[in-house]
Amino acid sequence: MELGLDLNKLVAAGHPQPFHVRDLDDLANLPAKAPATTTMTAATIRLTAEIATDGFTAFAQWAAASHGLTDRDALLAGIAGASLSQPGIVAIERHGQTRSFAIPPDRALSAITRSDDPPTLILRDLRDTALRAVTTGSEDTPVLTLMSGHMGLILTLECRADQMAAPAAIALLSAFAGRMEQPLRHLL
Repeated sequence: MELGLDLNKLVAAGHPQPFHVRDLDDLANLPAKAPATTTMTAATIRLTAEIATDGFTAFAQWAAASHGLTDRDALLAGIAGASLSQPGIVAIERHGQTRSFAIPPDRALSAITRSDDPPTLILRDLRDTALRAVTTGSEDTPVLTLMSGHMGLILTLECRADQMAAPAAIALLSAFAGRMEQPLRHLL
């Protein structure tokens, strides 16, 4: 404000958010009026939930012992996919590796299969890292990030408003949080 700069010009120019003090130099060097070809990117939706317990670990052990479902990534993809309004492809990212899974229409965990199709949702599993907060900004696909918290799990959903409306994003994160805390809800 003191310099008479308008942060909306950074947004219009497609500058990544959040803005930092060093971005003021870029802002000051922008032309007085943004070119007509510049399009404004859709706003980013960023939601965070924290749950008190991680019910997934015990659930995965039970599913392996009782039903022979030993692929923990497929189970995790199934829980995330069951939280989507429509079945789709869920990619699990961990340690720089990505595995994608097709969620069947009935969302049965035993019917989840590997897929090479582009994902409709990416789940980044950072539970075994020291990270406790993440802000990456929107990507080409909505991203759910799973991290360990002090007592349970921290879940973050980031997407563009043109990928998912705010009510749908809230519903997705709420459903996923409930399923991660009490995975047997998925079976009901």
